[in-house]
This record gives sequence, structure tokens and C-alpha cells, in this order.
Amino acid sequence: MYIAVIVVAIVLGAFILAPRFLDDKDDARALLEKISTFKGIIGLVVLVFSIMALVSLIGAISLYDLFRISLLLTIIDMAALGFVLGFGLLSGEVLSKSENASAKAEDLREKLQPRQEILGMLAIGLAVLTSVLHAVM
Repeated sequence: MYIAVIVVAIVLGAFILAPRFLDDKDDARALLEKISTFKGIIGLVVLVFSIMALVSLIGAISLYDLFRISLLLTIIDMAALGFVLGFGLLSGEVLSKSENASAKAEDLREKLQPRQEILGMLAIGLAVLTSVLHAVM
């Protein structure tokens, strides 16, 4: 499971950071715009995957196991990115039924949206750290 988490975190971080590095390349920019239309679906898939990974990991964490703690942080970061990316679909389908839940989710999205690139860089960094810790331990 940890390999899938690492791969998804790196790909998600690269997806988030791609517009920053592809501003001058027209072909890559066009491809990125095509993929960005599926941003909400990608976000929901990552959010569900993160929740499943978190549930499977929660019972196996000990205080002194740095690998599992870094894996947990990677999963939490992926869940935050999945929430930000999938907020449009999530609010339209699930959160629209409750005014209170919709307002709280909108507040959380407003806090996370400006930090989206930082979360993307953090996802890549945590994925690398997790793979290094797994190799060492």
C-alpha cells in the first residue's frame, strides 16, 4: 500500500505544480488544460484513496516508527489536496444538502486554496522521505 501512496503523492504534487513550470511551453500547456477538466474527479478519487489508506494504516502506527508516521503525514497531505481539487464536485453533490456542512467546507477550502502549491511540494517531499525511511528501516 505504501508504494501506491508514494506514487500517488508524487504524481499529485507534480499535477499541482505543473502550471508553474509549464507556462512557456504551448503543447504542454494545452495538454495540462485538457487534464485539468478532470480536476474534480481526480480530487475525489485521491480523497477516497487517502481515506482508505488512512484507515488501513491507523492500527499499525507506533510512536517510534518514523516510516509509518511519515506515511501518515503523506496520506493527510494527499487528503487535503484531494479535498481542494474535488471541492467543486463534492459541494455540488454531497455538501449541498446541508447548509452548515457546506459553509464549513467552504471555509476549509478557502484556507487550503492559497496553500495548494505548498501542499503539492510537501506531498512530493513527504513521498521521498517515506521511501527513504522505508529503505533505511
